[in-house]
Amino acid sequence: MNRCLMALTVPLLASASLLPAQQSPPIDSVFAVWQRSDGPGCIAGVRHNGSTVHLQAYGMANLEYGVPLGSESISESGSVAKQFTAAALLLLAQEGKLALDDDIRKHIPEIPNFGSPITLRNLLTHTSGIRDQWALLSLAGWPPGTQVHSIDQIVHLMSRQQRLNFPPGASYLYSNTGYTLLAAVVQRVTGQSLAQWSREHLFQPLGMRNTQWRDDFRRVVPGRATAYSRGPGGLWALDMPFTKVYGNGGLLTTVPDLLLWNDALSTGTAPLSPELVRQMETPMRLNDGTEISYALGLGVSRWHGIREVTHGGATAGYRTYLARWPERGLSVAVLCNAGPADPGGYARQIVRRVLGVTGDQPAPGPRVVIAPAELQAFAGAWRDSLTDRIITVVVKDSVLAASAGGPAVTFTHLGNARFWSLVAGDFRFARAGNGRGQAHSGDARRLEFEDASRAAVLLLGPLYHLPRRADRDRSLSEAYRVLRPGGILFTAALSRFASLLDGFSRGLVRDPQFVALLEADLAHGEHRNPTPNPAYFTTAYLHRPEDLRSELAEAGFDVLELIGIEGPFWCLPDFDGLWQDAATRALMLAVLRNVEAEPSLLGSSAHLLAIGRKPSEAAARGWPRALRVER
Repeated sequence: MNRCLMALTVPLLASASLLPAQQSPPIDSVFAVWQRSDGPGCIAGVRHNGSTVHLQAYGMANLEYGVPLGSESISESGSVAKQFTAAALLLLAQEGKLALDDDIRKHIPEIPNFGSPITLRNLLTHTSGIRDQWALLSLAGWPPGTQVHSIDQIVHLMSRQQRLNFPPGASYLYSNTGYTLLAAVVQRVTGQSLAQWSREHLFQPLGMRNTQWRDDFRRVVPGRATAYSRGPGGLWALDMPFTKVYGNGGLLTTVPDLLLWNDALSTGTAPLSPELVRQMETPMRLNDGTEISYALGLGVSRWHGIREVTHGGATAGYRTYLARWPERGLSVAVLCNAGPADPGGYARQIVRRVLGVTGDQPAPGPRVVIAPAELQAFAGAWRDSLTDRIITVVVKDSVLAASAGGPAVTFTHLGNARFWSLVAGDFRFARAGNGRGQAHSGDARRLEFEDASRAAVLLLGPLYHLPRRADRDRSLSEAYRVLRPGGILFTAALSRFASLLDGFSRGLVRDPQFVALLEADLAHGEHRNPTPNPAYFTTAYLHRPEDLRSELAEAGFDVLELIGIEGPFWCLPDFDGLWQDAATRALMLAVLRNVEAEPSLLGSSAHLLAIGRKPSEAAARGWPRALRVER
């Protein structure tokens, strides 16, 4: 998105406003908070009726060298990239190399047969039911930032899934996985990576000279702005994406290039065409005929009665928004290298100034009264299905308010879990899966639920991300407290021998720094990585299987089962190749089912799963032993 023009001195913040003098200050005021030399910022571009009327940078591209953002600073797109992947699929469909209604298994046969075909169109419109890659990797203990992921790894991850969130086409649920799989499809049908194909067939023909896919995060990109988020004490901290996954995001580009792209969409400029753009902007219909507001890599809706075509994006500390209002000949691109920035909100303010839109947009329906208890059920952490940002929702003064890191926005209830606000637009709260459970992110040592109020608790991270025994005890005690008598606890842990086996399979045992970590792991289980090398993993606790069982028992749980999730197969040198063969995979699963609970083999698995039950008579006998206190 933003491109930083390196300089050895700190000039005045770059300014390239092309609006008449009386119009420029109002747009500048939108970005006043970023118009400074001690923080990151944003770049804004506006095209109106075929002319660039505003192009200006605010803030810094690099705080360590004091380099300001420029109008052609490069940064990363986040999910704005999805429309480029969608365009690639449509162009390949025109060439007859694929069809949007192809079953994904035609191109990626490793994907399991879930009973109903998942089409490429399902992937493009987030109606596939496929689970999101980042959520799955986080559950596995390898969230973004802890390991460098690749497209091949995501394909392998999906080859091991056993079910979908819903039947294909039955519902809409934003999933980055679909677009990562589409990047793999491009490679398989063309013999070129999506990065290579896009450069030859999209970026170069359209004159997007500063746009490329971030297929290798290590590549030096001259003029790239550094991304930042607020760290401890509110200080700016580096927040860069370290991944080789792209197609779902990962486009490096500039505001001028994005405005060129929007022009191509508006006019159907070759290699695009009016018919291709019409397909990109046609909203998807679900199996029951319901029209959703998502098309092919684009959101399509109306704002103040004006048709708008938009997409937002967020990757690490980068924030992006790209939008068009075709009926008014207006195009806006905003790229920010600051995590707290709200480029979508800024774009709406720009549109108001350029088009002279005044007054508040009326809610799309009458306000519906909702009981306080019902309102409280929406409090918690949610994922914005369009931008993939985490939204924190709270109830304040009997009104629902939400924030993605910036100021909270209040919402009006329109009925049936649908809310609206002037700033954020139309929001519908939908629970993943069958809607019978809630997932909350937070501190497992302080669960915000009433005593004996939950039927099940999943602790899929706390026991191995909390190296101190007192913290783990508190997490288990909190789970015990909120569970009803007879309630079930599922908790994951890392094996004491995971780093030993993983280090051997990857050749790290020849590294003296890693060996020092390994000796500490085996001695006391506390894995603390003092280096910046992500290959050494992050701070964690590694359990002996018998110790995990003891911790649950001491917390008062009846331990029902202790399972080695991967068993000993995970460190085979050709695991991926073996797993991709259907017959071998079935044989491996049969073997694993026979040894997954064998006590003598539990430690050979990287991950352990413990299942405990709060005794039915717990209410009568009180809580378990007092918490351990450590100084």
